[in-house]
Amino acid sequence: MKLWRDTYLESRRTMADAGEYTLDINLSDPITALWVEFRIQNGSTSNKAHTVADIVDAIEVLDGSDVIFSLDGYEAFALTAYHLGHIPYQLIHEGNSVTQNLFALVPFGRFLGDDLYALNPKKFLNPQVRVKWAATNWGTAGDTTFTTGTVTLTVVAMVMSGGPEPVGLIQSKEVYTWTTTSGGIEYIDLPNNLPLRSLLLRADKAATNISGVVSQVKLNCNAGAFVPLDMRMADYVHMLALSVPPFSYKHVFRAISGDTLYCVLKQDETLNLTPDQGDVTASYDNHGYGEGSLTAYLAGTATTSLKNFGAIVSGWCPYRTVSIPLGNPDVPSEWFPASDYTSVRLECTGAVASGSGYLVVQQERKY
Repeated sequence: MKLWRDTYLESRRTMADAGEYTLDINLSDPITALWVEFRIQNGSTSNKAHTVADIVDAIEVLDGSDVIFSLDGYEAFALTAYHLGHIPYQLIHEGNSVTQNLFALVPFGRFLGDDLYALNPKKFLNPQVRVKWAATNWGTAGDTTFTTGTVTLTVVAMVMSGGPEPVGLIQSKEVYTWTTTSGGIEYIDLPNNLPLRSLLLRADKAATNISGVVSQVKLNCNAGAFVPLDMRMADYVHMLALSVPPFSYKHVFRAISGDTLYCVLKQDETLNLTPDQGDVTASYDNHGYGEGSLTAYLAGTATTSLKNFGAIVSGWCPYRTVSIPLGNPDVPSEWFPASDYTSVRLECTGAVASGSGYLVVQQERKY
């Protein structure tokens, strides 16, 4: 009989403001997933436009030089959302002295509790979790950013005992980053040593939706012998919405009239603002790319003192990221057989200069 247990590997461990930390996975039973939480407190005035994902440079699972999982905070948030089909609890709050968090899943199976695919620590010599972070990624800690000395780390292993031995795991790794050029094509050679389950593509630039950063995405095998994907990014986002419902999460903004509000969801977001002061009226200048200016009035006059505005934000493309499944995600026999081809290349056409591109691959790895 399979029994589940959740085991702390770290529990709100106090961390330095920046650094690198490694901990051993001292378990023997299969692990369906880890969940990793970073927490950090806002400054005494506010912390506008910054989420905890901003400070997380890497969440990794390693066995010596063997990399099993390696994503930054934005990618980990997006992977969590696409893997679960929803955004799990996050405290995203710009208010003064509030503790924000990033809750990220590190999945090793197709779904939580997968018997076929899980991390089997007995198959590795010294499996470890390594995290890298810097609370100063967006400037010096202070009254209007993050508070120094308040980073904590929690890591929980979701363990399955008494069940069958898994046949393998799903590994997820960032494999490529680049800077976009307008009209230029970035050619990215994908690893073809293992079957590919999916890709995550993040294309980021302020005040721009994802199709305004990368306009076309093409998967090209053996120089055109097989092309499983060749589509405008705008159309791909629409097609993805056929199988992925809009995500939603709670966001509390702290702002004055005229400030720009920055959402986590970067495509066709919707939000209804609720001011913390009942006689304040507020509206959001919605451009559909995840950010817009706030107009707030008190007694007919634009507000000039900071106030909290709560919202349930719905939309797509967390941190301007799309998922690209390469077959039915739950059916291993349908995953893309990359080893059948000598060349598997992703071609991304830039729509603008100075955008930032990031590519994550998910692969099936047998024991």
